[in-house]
Amino acid sequence: MKAIFFLLLLGLPAMLLGQISGVVTDAGGGPLAFVSVYLEGSTTGTVTNTDGQYSLPVPEGNHILVFRYIGYETVRTPVRVDAGNRSGTLDVIMQEQAIELAQVNVVADAEDPAYAIIRKAIEQREAWLTASRRYSCKAYMKSLYRFTETPERIMGVEMGDMGGVLDTNGQGIIYLSESESELFMDLPNRQKEIMHSSKVSGSDNAFSFNRASLMDMNFYKPALDLGRAIISPIANGAFFYYRYRLEGSFFDEKGRLINKIAVLPKRDEDPVFSGFIYIVEDLWNFQSVDLSLTGKNMKQPALDTLHLRQVYIPVEGPDRWMPFDQSLEFSVSILGFGFEGYVSTQFSEYEMDPDFPLDLFSGELFRIEEGANQRDSGFWGAVRPVPLTAEEVSDYSRKDSLKTIWESKPYMDSLDRESNRLTPTSLLSGHTWTNSWKRQAVTVESPLSTIAFNPVQGLFSSLRLRYRQAADREETAYFSGRAGLTWGFTDKQLRGELMLTRKLNDINFAAISISGGRKVSQLNGENPVNEFVNNMYALLARENYLKLYDKRFGKVDFSREVTNGVFVRTSLEYADRRGIVNASNYSFSKREGFYAWNDPFVEGIQEAEQEAPFFEQSRAWIWETSLKIRFAQRYWSYPNRKVILGSLWPEFEIKYRKGLNLTGSDVNFDFLSVAVKGSLDLGLAGTSGYFFQGGAFLNARRPQEYIDWAHFRGNQMILASQGRQLGGFLWLPYYQYSTDDRFLQAHFEHHFNGFIFDKLPLLRKLGWSGVAGASALTTPRGHYWEVNIGAENIGIAWFRLLRVDVVFPMPSGRLDPARVVFSVGL
Repeated sequence: MKAIFFLLLLGLPAMLLGQISGVVTDAGGGPLAFVSVYLEGSTTGTVTNTDGQYSLPVPEGNHILVFRYIGYETVRTPVRVDAGNRSGTLDVIMQEQAIELAQVNVVADAEDPAYAIIRKAIEQREAWLTASRRYSCKAYMKSLYRFTETPERIMGVEMGDMGGVLDTNGQGIIYLSESESELFMDLPNRQKEIMHSSKVSGSDNAFSFNRASLMDMNFYKPALDLGRAIISPIANGAFFYYRYRLEGSFFDEKGRLINKIAVLPKRDEDPVFSGFIYIVEDLWNFQSVDLSLTGKNMKQPALDTLHLRQVYIPVEGPDRWMPFDQSLEFSVSILGFGFEGYVSTQFSEYEMDPDFPLDLFSGELFRIEEGANQRDSGFWGAVRPVPLTAEEVSDYSRKDSLKTIWESKPYMDSLDRESNRLTPTSLLSGHTWTNSWKRQAVTVESPLSTIAFNPVQGLFSSLRLRYRQAADREETAYFSGRAGLTWGFTDKQLRGELMLTRKLNDINFAAISISGGRKVSQLNGENPVNEFVNNMYALLARENYLKLYDKRFGKVDFSREVTNGVFVRTSLEYADRRGIVNASNYSFSKREGFYAWNDPFVEGIQEAEQEAPFFEQSRAWIWETSLKIRFAQRYWSYPNRKVILGSLWPEFEIKYRKGLNLTGSDVNFDFLSVAVKGSLDLGLAGTSGYFFQGGAFLNARRPQEYIDWAHFRGNQMILASQGRQLGGFLWLPYYQYSTDDRFLQAHFEHHFNGFIFDKLPLLRKLGWSGVAGASALTTPRGHYWEVNIGAENIGIAWFRLLRVDVVFPMPSGRLDPARVVFSVGL
């Protein structure tokens, strides 16, 4: 879920300040949370905390203090601050808004008056969107997430109190954070956020997840991106999705007529809100918003509800209204866990249509300043605009104490002793030994968990060992090692590998690895055949698609980002490749015959065993390098790492592979390919992805061995491993179109995200989404097309990982029988 922040007032004017504090309650004495409190005619203000408490610095002089809360009458109270009286208490009781009920003529089929108001709001939507596109402001944000329910055990592991986080009822705050930022917005595509201060309860080195720029809940846009495009109640096509009812009207403190309108979804599963919006008469803009979403609306079954409130105030004349504060409350249930929380954001010090520096906007959308997480409690006590509740004060205090324990060597050692203890299940799942203090971990995978079968090796098992040493607590740099031994019980061959990797940093992602050993490899280095699924095919139906060879190799690999969006990777490998034949014909199947030979040109059950491999031996020095260019790459900057977000533009990749004619090498070829891929966000209509690649062997030097040909990510099994990877085919024969010449392939896929299925009553209830695509390949060995239509997001409750496609293969323009392909993935 997107994180959220509170907008903060940074740096008050250099004048005498007073401090006015108090509690805001309803008529029954109950505290009101997230009440907007501000000085009239400004964006200087705060909001109440969940206990209804507020505290606001006020400059010397006479002022009007405004208290606004959705559904309640606005309170305007004169206050005065002078040199002799610089602090005070002001408690406020707010009354529910007296609504003048809408007068409706009792006429058959009469339209509710709300529709006329909504039409006016729709007409003015673009004007209000334009008015709020270019601005800067400051932001304070507070996020709090808590467990409301916790199972005693999950997957056999006792939950306990999570290091002191949970109480005896399995409840407790799991995340509490505050942040203050500056926002610079020049929408739709230029934005920047700079976080100056960050505080996370229980950690002095972590950075807040808060992102005020991600919480751009602008209802003047046609739709809001919340993982799914959710339609605004005043979008141009809103009448297709919503019904409206005028609840009544009232006058605000300035005498403006405010219309309260109920927003009612026509269908529960549509991407829509429900609740109330408040529209200003004649201006036709939002005065406030009080809307909710359910898991059905968002196609997120784990989500119970998401409740969004916004309060708008004029910031520049009567026609420049901007959000003053925003609160987002949510509740989630999954796997026996219950979560709830809120993210509260306050915006202040707006500057509309500023002159931004020319170098302000770049690919860096967000930056955390060095030392932002080192502010002490005195700093936060001085700048925090929203008082902490008693619960939050307790959480900070308790976790500061717990932090000292959590980060101590005795505590880490005690946790390690518990987790490092061997159990009977370790024989099946493997085991990890951890030294948390030294940031070391050693993992041994159980040989029982790696037992597998293929016709080349027969029954085989592996013993695998992994080691990791992190250089810092954030693991932005590390050293890792991976070693493995594999024994084939049928072919009687022992093979082993070793790989050492050094990750240098998380700023440019520089990394170097050295690997070597002996292993069996697929002829296609992209490993298109899912070995687990192939094993099931072999054992149950005597069908085998794996084409393997024996490889003895040594390799060095280096990669890094050269500049933003430009990545290089280069490797040098020596390999001694040898052909091998099937060693086993074992299968549960009663079908007569032998497995398809370990030969890319042979398919189907054979009448005789393979007597010789399809090639003898080939030795090769191969140098490969690639250049990936992602124009206008967007990213977040942390003091010690960089988070890449992708780009709105296509990504290009150039690969060059050279078979070096050196001593001990049998190859001499040059291969070059160019690829472009990207995505298109079509809003309510869904998202599209595309991938194009062309390649050729150059200078008439063709690879002599089939291993070095250009191969493609095909599939011939009902469960596809490539079904969710753009650039793979759903029903292309694995090696039929491989080439030592030139090729061109193209892929397109569109995810409708409910755009079609939500219009069909039965499928709408199921929560499925439609998907369609097409792929094409042309080589001198032939041409291939395929078209697919299907459904994704299939499953039960929150477990929705299944996708089903009907594929129509068209080799050489001929329409073959349709195939059904399943794929599983995130």
